[in-house]
Amino acid sequence: MIRKLILLCLGLVLVVALAGYGLWLSVPLVLGGLVKLVPVGVEDQMGRAVVAGIARPGAVCDDAGTQGEINKIVARLREVMPGQPYNFRVQVVRQKEVNALAAPGGHIVVFSGLVRRMETPEQLAAVLAHEMQHVVQRHSVKGMVRALGLQAALMLLVGDVGLLGDLAGNLTALHFMRGDEQSADDVALETLMRAGIAPEALR
Repeated sequence: MIRKLILLCLGLVLVVALAGYGLWLSVPLVLGGLVKLVPVGVEDQMGRAVVAGIARPGAVCDDAGTQGEINKIVARLREVMPGQPYNFRVQVVRQKEVNALAAPGGHIVVFSGLVRRMETPEQLAAVLAHEMQHVVQRHSVKGMVRALGLQAALMLLVGDVGLLGDLAGNLTALHFMRGDEQSADDVALETLMRAGIAPEALR
């Protein structure tokens, strides 16, 4: 009798463990499905909130030449990305860090330290193509949903923007997973080639 009870308990533990493992495996699929349902307009508001937390008054570069060059590159890349719904907006922020980041809704921030490091327009185009793919593939939205939880995801689906104040300081949510980085690189490479830009700049 005791043996049967022990076996029964072990069986229940195994069932619960397998169910939990199955749920854990399904999280990326559920997350991906939810993110696809977030309206682009809500993404745009999320992105504006994030950028507002970085590009504070006086921090945005006012070099018209640099901004004009960036706008030309973005327009050229966007021409070979048909069917995507985003109007990309890139801001250069005065910061020594050699980095760029993609926020939801087509918002991209490039730090001046990275711009100074670039030796050719092709190198800058490679960076922008990579960040644009993070936007198109909604990696930043996924990161924020992961950071804020399922309840936040559901609120975003219905257009509840009350969370946007919290999002502004949640830059850790913009750190993408390794698979996201590889996917952004792969498609950015194709985008550069379609735009007639040397793909070697991405490597």
